[in-house]
Amino acid sequence: MKAVKEIREYSSLFKILKKLDKATSIAIDGRCGSGKTSLAEMLKQEFDMNVFHMDDFFLPFEMKTKERLSESGGNVHYELFKRKYSLHYFKEKKLFINHSIAG
Repeated sequence: MKAVKEIREYSSLFKILKKLDKATSIAIDGRCGSGKTSLAEMLKQEFDMNVFHMDDFFLPFEMKTKERLSESGGNVHYELFKRKYSLHYFKEKKLFINHSIAG
């Protein structure tokens, strides 16, 4: 029953996404327990899209410098992300979810 309620809450979003004709990235952000994982899973199932959990790309302790952490997005190991997901990977799918669990 809960899943049906959640799907209804996002039905207008689903309608918009179904009309898209080009590759799109979706970022989900929110507080702990706000439903980010549930929404990402619903979108993944509905649109056969990739989900990237940014928790997998937190910057390791040894890379945390004052300069790095002062950058926008500096707490993300973007070098690892770029190595793991090349540009051709993104061209294969229509929709992507950048899912941040830490909110």
